[in-house]
Amino acid sequence: MIVLICIIMKNLSTKKLISFTGWMMISVGLVLLIELLNRRSMLGMIQFTLQNPMVFFYNACLVALSLTLVFFTKRQKYTLTLVSGIWIALGIINMVIRTFRMTPLTLDDVQFISNIATIMPLYLRPTQIMLVIGASILVLVALVVFFVKTKPQQRLIKMGFVRFGIVLGLVLSIPNISLSVARFDETDGNLKTTYDEFGFAYSFVRSVISKGVKKPSGFDEEALLKMLENIKVDSTYAKDANVIVVQLESFFDVTRLSHLNLTTNPIPTFTQLKQQYSSGQLLVPTIGGGTANSEFEFLTSMKLAYFGVGEYPYKTVLRDQTLPSLVSYFNQLSYSTTAIHNHVANFYARHVVYKNLGFNHFVSLETMKDVSTTPMGWAKDIHLIPYIQEAMSKSSVKDFIFAVSVQGHGEYPHDPLNDWMIEYVPSSDEKNMNQINFFLNQLHEMDQMIAVLNAWVQSHDEPIMLVLYGDHLPGIEFDLDSNQEYLTDYVIVTNFETKIVKENLELSQLGARALSLLQQPGTLIHQLQQVSPYDKELAHWVHYDWIMGNKVSMDPVFQPMVMNLGLSHPRINSIRFTTEHVILEGQNFLPSHVVMINGKAYNTLVISDTLMMFEGSYEGEYKIEFAIRSDNNELIMIKQ
Repeated sequence: MIVLICIIMKNLSTKKLISFTGWMMISVGLVLLIELLNRRSMLGMIQFTLQNPMVFFYNACLVALSLTLVFFTKRQKYTLTLVSGIWIALGIINMVIRTFRMTPLTLDDVQFISNIATIMPLYLRPTQIMLVIGASILVLVALVVFFVKTKPQQRLIKMGFVRFGIVLGLVLSIPNISLSVARFDETDGNLKTTYDEFGFAYSFVRSVISKGVKKPSGFDEEALLKMLENIKVDSTYAKDANVIVVQLESFFDVTRLSHLNLTTNPIPTFTQLKQQYSSGQLLVPTIGGGTANSEFEFLTSMKLAYFGVGEYPYKTVLRDQTLPSLVSYFNQLSYSTTAIHNHVANFYARHVVYKNLGFNHFVSLETMKDVSTTPMGWAKDIHLIPYIQEAMSKSSVKDFIFAVSVQGHGEYPHDPLNDWMIEYVPSSDEKNMNQINFFLNQLHEMDQMIAVLNAWVQSHDEPIMLVLYGDHLPGIEFDLDSNQEYLTDYVIVTNFETKIVKENLELSQLGARALSLLQQPGTLIHQLQQVSPYDKELAHWVHYDWIMGNKVSMDPVFQPMVMNLGLSHPRINSIRFTTEHVILEGQNFLPSHVVMINGKAYNTLVISDTLMMFEGSYEGEYKIEFAIRSDNNELIMIKQ
């Protein structure tokens, strides 16, 4: 596409391209193309243009604003090609992402590009990856050649400032005079709906500039503290139970999909638990991806709807500051707090985020042993159970354990099922039958994991609450109404007597519901949710104070925890020096371990769980530490 643009631009005169008509026609044409890609439908693009003319015009103004860069450069044709190419590339990437995970592209996705080497092999075949690499190289070569062959011309600075001023004036004024454009501020965080209603350019730009929590009208710190004086939750009969939470990847009760005509229920254990214990449907903030945002809502009970478009607070907030959470609350009660995730530690920067949420321990894939995977390369969830059990057995106090599963993650193959898989959907029923059957087989194995975990919980002599919920629906097109696409399911299981509550919830409310069953107050936001009626305006004020304000309502403001990676730390029993190597004998060595001497990493060969070696020698004083090698060869110290 971009190569074709280079050819077209080369044969058009600069005068025509930068004329007001040509400039605006290019802007409108780019929006039409981007919306065609965004909706993957010619009819959808036409409907958007005709039904939302002011929103369409606003998208064209934003694109035109970016194209004013042309007038401030000497190679106008090249700059026009480059900027247009960037918009088209974003449109193509958005189309691909929406195909795989259903949610659109945002700025935070672009900023997570460092993880692309890990993710691409899980979604694309080797031949497809080679095609992507080859196409990228071709585009770069075309741009370089076009740059060299484009003759420098005089900058059109005066014209540039005039057009920049005109378009900037439109961009700033239209939201004040057009209700259809201004309505963007009323969106509820549903990215799919937002991008469909307001267009890609407008929505993507808002994902760039809208971060944090918008200041509520009339916000006042003294008034906030005054209103909070009446928030009290009775904890006279609080129950000190162990709490185990498992966030289940892409998990939901598929029996509600009546159109699938299932041959048998792939999740019988979960269905039975829903009937026996507190349960309901769960409104989650994302679809097809965005697991970290579901984690954020559950752990903090803060609503993503208050944050910017497509914002990941794991990246924009929790890398740099702490926040009150279920974790910090249980730390105050002297619980041991452990996070477990059968994927790499640095994905979504969890090794930093979990520390700022208050976890004492983080068990990631790098610290696990003998992990089996699905045909798509994701770790199986059955491997979470030994680490849940080990975390509880090693602590002498009550435990809060938060496990994040990964087995149900996409991509879901279009190829026919393997012989060992169960055919849940008859071959003639669904066009994407192979994808659905593969997904349902993963759900069945996850349900088997739930059965094993629940049996262990019920047999345990300590009181345990087990919270199970799905993080989002998978990136598969089911025949669902738009209001059903963000609904998963939850169940709260206990091995002790507690009341049963059947109620549909928002994910941000689930932590407060679990605490209420234990008669525990939780953090301030949990207390707001347990007081009836729920005050949305007050909740907004607290969100703003914690994220953007002076944190006057955050009591206490805690420091990041010292967090250990893994539950069994490497120990050195003896050190032997040879002429070329250093040999360490000890315990709990893992293939991911890297030896650090006085802060320097050494290329480490782990021979067994008791023996490792590395090249080199060392004299004088030295301090030996251990790190794990995570995704993209990032070294993460075991003690954070």
